[in-house]
Amino acid sequence: MSKNGEVGELSKLTQHRDPRCGTTRLLIASLPYSEFSIYYQDVPYEQMQKQQQARDKLLEEKGWKRQHDDPDAEIRDHWSRVEHKYFAVAHRTI
Repeated sequence: MSKNGEVGELSKLTQHRDPRCGTTRLLIASLPYSEFSIYYQDVPYEQMQKQQQARDKLLEEKGWKRQHDDPDAEIRDHWSRVEHKYFAVAHRTI
């Protein structure tokens, strides 16, 4: 058994078995749909910060963490970035 609880984490993974092929698909990470709502929901400016906090809370519940821009950077990064233990995702509007 691992000291950091990785074996226990693996036992909680969602599995999709396909007996015809003898394969099993494991759901390792789930990114909430709300992460992409900024592209299709019109939110008043006054509510943007509140919605961002709600999205960050959902990310945290699923094991994700948002990377924030460096305020001292000379060039603004237009990508939204989130990280998981196993993955990193970057997205932006077209």
